[in-house]
Amino acid sequence: MTGAPDIAALREKLAGGDGPRFWRSLDAVADSPEFRAYLAAEFPSASRLAAAPERRGFLKLMAASFALGGLTACGGGSGRDYEVPYVNQPERIVPGTDLSYASSAVFDGFGNGILVTTRNGRPLKIEGNPEHPWSRGGTDVLAQASVLGLYDPFRSQAVQHLGRPSSWAAFRADLQGRMPGWRESRGEGLALLTGPVTSPGVAAQIARLRAAYPALRWYTGAGADRGGIYEGARQAYGRPLETIPDFGRARTIVALDGDFLDLGPGQVGLSRRWSEARRAAYAEGRLLTLHAAAPTPTLTSAKADRGLVVPAGRLEDLARELLALAAGGAAPGGDDPVARWTRNAGTALDQARGAGIVTAGLTASPELHALVHRLNGTLGNTGSTLVHTAPAMETGAGTLAELAEAMDRGAVKALVVLGANPVYEAPGALDFAARMARVPLKIHAGLYYDETGAHADWHLPAAHPLESWGDIRSLDGTVGLIQPTVAPLYNGRTPAEMLAFLAGGEGGESGQDALGLLKAQARNADEDDAAFETRFTEALRIGFWAGSARPAETVALTREVAVSAAAPSPAPAGGVEVLFRPDPTIWDGTHADLAWLQELPKPLTKVVWENVVAVSPRLAERVGVATGDILRVEAGGRAVEGPAWILPGQADDTVTLTLGYGRDVPDHLARGLGYDSAPLRPPGSTGASLAPG
Repeated sequence: MTGAPDIAALREKLAGGDGPRFWRSLDAVADSPEFRAYLAAEFPSASRLAAAPERRGFLKLMAASFALGGLTACGGGSGRDYEVPYVNQPERIVPGTDLSYASSAVFDGFGNGILVTTRNGRPLKIEGNPEHPWSRGGTDVLAQASVLGLYDPFRSQAVQHLGRPSSWAAFRADLQGRMPGWRESRGEGLALLTGPVTSPGVAAQIARLRAAYPALRWYTGAGADRGGIYEGARQAYGRPLETIPDFGRARTIVALDGDFLDLGPGQVGLSRRWSEARRAAYAEGRLLTLHAAAPTPTLTSAKADRGLVVPAGRLEDLARELLALAAGGAAPGGDDPVARWTRNAGTALDQARGAGIVTAGLTASPELHALVHRLNGTLGNTGSTLVHTAPAMETGAGTLAELAEAMDRGAVKALVVLGANPVYEAPGALDFAARMARVPLKIHAGLYYDETGAHADWHLPAAHPLESWGDIRSLDGTVGLIQPTVAPLYNGRTPAEMLAFLAGGEGGESGQDALGLLKAQARNADEDDAAFETRFTEALRIGFWAGSARPAETVALTREVAVSAAAPSPAPAGGVEVLFRPDPTIWDGTHADLAWLQELPKPLTKVVWENVVAVSPRLAERVGVATGDILRVEAGGRAVEGPAWILPGQADDTVTLTLGYGRDVPDHLARGLGYDSAPLRPPGSTGASLAPG
């Protein structure tokens, strides 16, 4: 008989002593010397993170995304037929040499100037573009995470028809068979739903589409929209306007639930301007004071020199009291926190007439925005520290509520959804999925096969901004250019290409691709080829069209209003006020599948991978809950459940629910994380809140 086998020798052999070494899982290969060497060469920043004590967990989480990043060098064309680098490109690309391209990051339809660093033809890092007149070298977490979004394995990778894989050719054949009937009926029953649109190129294609089908109806919708901002300006000035604060000329700021330092389409430019103004004031020996009143704490209220915690229902009362003070009324008496804050803020604004700013945030009601405009006008701030321009976003489209009503009465025969997810984002009262089911033809295009894609007949993969040609406006109106830094990974199409096809066939009547559409839209009618190419190349180099910001407009209040302070709103009686806010890391859920953003601790709470129900310490004591207990919030026959989080600085009898979680898409990272707040949201803007009851 032979002796017992040498177990130690066998283990050594299986581990790679004599033959090929096999790995059995992603975490095994992710911690191998070969992978760590690859990581150090291609992703040096990530390599430094991986060297920390918790590198094994980090590598396991990111291994799939790094692997996909390496695959981008494979496949078809190089995608380098026109792009212009921000810095001088070497005559021959040296492997491992970094190149930076100027482009634009897309956030809720708005753009910010960025520099995309590439290596060997792969985008690796994003920073702000210092030449861009709006972002001034700044960037935000969503722009930086968009590199991971490009390589995200959860992205839509193929055309889907009735939930099964299909092709662009099959989709084109289906649509081309329907188009003659649409033209004959002038587009009767056609509906187009988009997210916010600031792109001049996309707006031009929508105009062409509406010219081809005059009866077509266009709607816009998003989880976090600017409807309250534009409606407030319309109430005050008779038309929608953008309001840009000039912090550098201000001596005091009053923020009524203002959010200029918090994540949003304008954060990059606004926070940069505020910090520059604050430093300049300090250097001059003065203080740029910030007075903030908010129902739930934000980065803006956390930076305030004088802060006030107040229910959202009292903010309009505060604005009326400040308006009465600005018109020469008596200051409120009493020694309660609200009276003291109002006197201090009113005195500061009065002493800084023409050099003060009163602002309200994205989630504020239209009425509060209108009162803020009147307050700034009374104080002489309008036109001095506040500049009004035409909206950066295209206006005039219908709302989600109007589209839901049209579907409900059978007026929509074909619905095209571009870059929006209304089945998930729409307020629960609209019952959008059930109404969408009544539409005979439903087409959805997006980066992800999301909730709306699952309810559509056709789903089409969209191109990521880092693999697209296009243009987009910043909050100040500057038109930034989007140029691809890598060839399309999944044969996606840009919104302009899809709209051009719907308007006139493949690539539009002229057969142009995304680059051709962009150049055709940007070219002046009397411009020759050489002059345009020179101008276009320079715009690509710097990343935007110089001098394209919206000009300041002269405004006048539509009518006078009574300035006497209104009686305070009654306190809640037995119920709570429910606020809805975009999530500070994944916004409205558009970015919920990006693990880097899920892992990013949320400001003030440091919560990761879920959302919570924020309650005040007093309310928690009253109802007997502790942080982590599951709370059920009910209203109008609907309910959501989520973990409680006791949050100092939260208004009493107020709970805050955040958007972006509770996703229900199979095989997606975000599925099952947190709760979905949409069922409780009433129709209206982002800031719509449930009154106490």
